[in-house]
Amino acid sequence: MESIKKKIEELGGVDLLKEKKNIRERDQLILKENPGTAIVDLIDEYGLGMFNETIEYVSIETIPVAGSDYKGGIEMIYGWGNSVHDVQWNLEQLQENDLTGYFPFAAGYPGDCICISTLEPTKGKIFYLSHDEGTCYLVANSLEDFIGSWEIAPEEDVDISGLIDFHFDDDF
Repeated sequence: MESIKKKIEELGGVDLLKEKKNIRERDQLILKENPGTAIVDLIDEYGLGMFNETIEYVSIETIPVAGSDYKGGIEMIYGWGNSVHDVQWNLEQLQENDLTGYFPFAAGYPGDCICISTLEPTKGKIFYLSHDEGTCYLVANSLEDFIGSWEIAPEEDVDISGLIDFHFDDDF
């Protein structure tokens, strides 16, 4: 966990949306889904945490939201509970779409889940699950590889030279 903490701090840290943790939901999910202690520790420490910087990761497979550089974005770490920003809610969404064996722990851009596989032969591998396609894409062979690929996204240069200059009358 110390290496994860160090990496997140190097990337600018996270701001927690709220500090409430639903321990009952947490314990039930851990027993039922068995995602592994590293994922549980990550959610315990950073659940409901929004990154302070725009964070990218490099995927093994191309994903729908990545360009030729295989980079995708990560928005937040899910928390324990049953809201749109929590593991339970996202797990239920996956199961309703017959995507079982995946434990959602983070939100990718634009609103897709990043999950760890809980079933053999892919157990422990990280996947990007596209809600539009209902398709899983291999992102990393382990949580350590996934977090190790995180980096702060470069700021995009935006050319504003072609934008129209608006002027408003005083009556507006």
